[in-house]
Amino acid sequence: VRFDGKLYDDTFASQNVIYSLEAPEENNPEGYRIVIGAHYDNMYKTVRSANGRLTYFGGTGAEGAVGNGAAVAVLLRMCAYFAAHAEELTVDVDFAFYGMGCLGYVGAQEYYDGLGESGREKLVLAVTLERLCGDELFMYFDEQSTPHGEFIMGVAAKEGYGGYVSEPPAAQADPDVVVTDKLPYTPYGLMNESAVFFGNSNICSVTSGTGSTFLLFNGESADRYDLAYTSIDTLDTLKRGCADYAERMSVAAEVLTDAVYCEGFAEACAAGAESARSYAWLTNRIVAYAVAAALAAGLLVFTVLMARRMRKKYADENKDGKIKVAVFGMD
Repeated sequence: VRFDGKLYDDTFASQNVIYSLEAPEENNPEGYRIVIGAHYDNMYKTVRSANGRLTYFGGTGAEGAVGNGAAVAVLLRMCAYFAAHAEELTVDVDFAFYGMGCLGYVGAQEYYDGLGESGREKLVLAVTLERLCGDELFMYFDEQSTPHGEFIMGVAAKEGYGGYVSEPPAAQADPDVVVTDKLPYTPYGLMNESAVFFGNSNICSVTSGTGSTFLLFNGESADRYDLAYTSIDTLDTLKRGCADYAERMSVAAEVLTDAVYCEGFAEACAAGAESARSYAWLTNRIVAYAVAAALAAGLLVFTVLMARRMRKKYADENKDGKIKVAVFGMD
């Protein structure tokens, strides 16, 4: 699916590659759909604005093994497996290879918009694979417990992957930083294509790292490297620094695959979609103006009350109305 992605005043030609599988109608009478996606581009070249005054990304010239080759490889393997077992599906599945992932998640936005209103209503889960093969695997679902999150993590534990994949700790899930206007807050696990679906559809973001999902490895370890989107993000470096990278990729693929084919998966996703909490209102400008107005009104009331209190207090001390003058020092 070709598209022209717009960023600021520039336009870039790109495309999404979508592989769709439909479940047998009797298995999916409601027509539920999920999307499992990963962006396939990386920051190989320096991308500048048309006038040359703005640099969108400084190219690293790297292969992009971590960002985002490992996730693309996992997605390709899942495509092959699902194609061979399509008759067992209980939901329709789109495997999405997003273009322009490094430029504002434009490919994911194009996919989402292309579903149309009816298609978006049937979308009950959006999975994003990003920066796999690090020390740990995290699955981010939401700030609070969700039906689909509990289901997927339950499958992981049942299949013996509980020691390999976990939900991120609270300190990692919600840092005190905002870097995108897509979200009212910016959890590490949503700093990818999940941001497009967040607040509208159930999400599951699978990523890796220790202490921070930005980092492939523990940044405090002298013998480790932070590879993703750097000049050393190559397969050779990955093999030297993380010998079990293939195992991490395999775990991510198997947990997701087992969950999709597990009985009750469609129901769990549908339940989550019906009760999904939208955060879009938090980023609405009208809400921001209303909050600012309320704070200003509160400050005004506080100032008036304090002024009256001070006036009354000093009026009682000076009933004759004369001001007492204090003279200090030589004066």
